[in-house]
Amino acid sequence: MEEDIAFIKEDVCIRCGVCHDVCPDDAVRHDGERIPEEVQSNLAWAKKLLTHEYYSNDKAKQKQLIDRLQRFFAKNKKVAEKTIEQLEILQNSQYADYSQRGQD
Repeated sequence: MEEDIAFIKEDVCIRCGVCHDVCPDDAVRHDGERIPEEVQSNLAWAKKLLTHEYYSNDKAKQKQLIDRLQRFFAKNKKVAEKTIEQLEILQNSQYADYSQRGQD
C-alpha cells in the first residue's frame, strides 16, 4: 500500500491470483485486460521518441526508428511465443504428474 493505493510488485509476484479474489473493488485485472493499456503505453513511448530532437525534423530517421521499433516488438513477440511453447512442454513433461494429482 502506498497512500491507500495497493500496488502489485511484479518482481516478487508469484502469480497465485489471490489478489484477484480478495480485492473488494475488483481493481486487480488479469493480464489480458491490460493489453489495450500496454499498447497505448508502447505507442506513447514511440511517439515520444519520434518527437525527440534527433528525429523530430527528419522523416528518414523517423522511418528508421519505426522500422527498429517494429523489429524490437517482433522480437518480443517471438520470445513470448517461444516461452509459451516451452511452458507447454514443461507442463506436459516434468510437471505432468503434479497436474494429474487430485484427478485420480
